[in-house]
Amino acid sequence: MGIDLSLFIERQSGGQWVNPTELCTLFPREPPTGRAIELCWWPLRWHQTGLFFGLNSVFLMQRGIPSDLSPEVSRTIRPNFEDDTTYAGWIMVEDLCLELWETETVLVEHGVPGRLVDAFGSGEREEGLIRRSLEETGLQRQDDVDSILGRPCLAGRAQDWQGARRHELHGLSPDHLIPVTWRKTIAEFAGPVIWDDGLKRLRDLPALHTYRVVTGLG
Repeated sequence: MGIDLSLFIERQSGGQWVNPTELCTLFPREPPTGRAIELCWWPLRWHQTGLFFGLNSVFLMQRGIPSDLSPEVSRTIRPNFEDDTTYAGWIMVEDLCLELWETETVLVEHGVPGRLVDAFGSGEREEGLIRRSLEETGLQRQDDVDSILGRPCLAGRAQDWQGARRHELHGLSPDHLIPVTWRKTIAEFAGPVIWDDGLKRLRDLPALHTYRVVTGLG
């Protein structure tokens, strides 16, 4: 068993942070009273953690445990952060720019067999174009587009194999794994656990600026 990263939500009211019980209908997985409202959770080792933590993170988390947590969130997260606060953080919901997640893209990276690198062009193509290009390439029997694209991580720069670096591929086996990059929307990279079943449900909340998300480990 591994460690999970969770996102909990609080609302500011009367100068303090409270448990927003009005959201229980949006996130029915939790009992309506006495528990912090968990938006979503996923294994910490998943590359999606890179959205919030790491060199190529997309959203700037305020690091550490807030001193003014609601009682429900405090009881839930503090015990698991006693020894290590590496993944302790918080961010205002409006700073997540949820209205852009289905249109704005992030650069991602994964290793693919060298015979397929041409489908990725200069390393900035969007995933839909990559999929069509791979299918037109004439995949081998053992190839599957979903497996080829795998579970990519966030990338710091594009991998362009069409230009000056082309010579680095000479002499390598066609099945040698080569790092390639392409673009996915933030929502696509986050996946259904974090986006569809989690943060997307907050997008149309009124007074979005009064909510914040706090991380927890489990």
